[in-house]
Amino acid sequence: MPTPAGLTPEGQRMLAVTALMAIWWIGEGTAIAVTALLPLVLFPLLGILPSKLVAPIYGNHL
Repeated sequence: MPTPAGLTPEGQRMLAVTALMAIWWIGEGTAIAVTALLPLVLFPLLGILPSKLVAPIYGNHL
């Protein structure tokens, strides 16, 4: 499947993480809580976003 025109490498990695999370949520391959924490680990690891930008999203209260 070709990637959309103008999509950066970070965007491609973001799509891959999103697809992985969707597959895990739908297939219940692991606990939903574990799946929800994937961006906290994978975004900095894959160079999508630095951990300083990802971590506060998980600690933000409603």
